[in-house]
Amino acid sequence: MSYTSLSLALFVTAGIFGSLFLHLFFSLPFRIDVDTTIVVSVALICSPPFVPPIVEALKNHKVLAPGVVAGIVGYALANYLAIGWAYWLKLFV
Repeated sequence: MSYTSLSLALFVTAGIFGSLFLHLFFSLPFRIDVDTTIVVSVALICSPPFVPPIVEALKNHKVLAPGVVAGIVGYALANYLAIGWAYWLKLFV
């Protein structure tokens, strides 16, 4: 395995687990219930199509809408953040 592959794998792993940690960290003080936290985490880390199976497994259909909305909003924000990050990096690299 090359150095670039290892660096990329570590970067992706840190991004996924870091975002999951931040999500859980901010769910506690705002008293977000466990089902909503699980569904929104799946929607943000995986994608909105993975929300319905999780909702079925939890047997809580009230969290379907927040999960799908969070996933779609996450996609929209991530696109703009990625473009902004690319332009910012372009200035310094």
